[in-house]
Amino acid sequence: MHFFTILLLLVASPEVATLEQPSEIPDAKPVKPKKICRAGAETGSRLTAKICKTQAEWDAQVGADQSSLNRAKSR
Repeated sequence: MHFFTILLLLVASPEVATLEQPSEIPDAKPVKPKKICRAGAETGSRLTAKICKTQAEWDAQVGADQSSLNRAKSR
């Protein structure tokens, strides 16, 4: 009889309930940047290719193209 009383006290104690709860919240997954897809045509081909990049990658590509064009104009 004492065994069941002790078991009941252990199950009902608040310290046991707090031990079962996780103390840390799992980290959320990092948000991936949205991809923007555009149709690109290769020189010498009738087919278009689908090119997907992030907005930052597209902006870097435009900046590189502009600097290349400016260097060609200054020659």
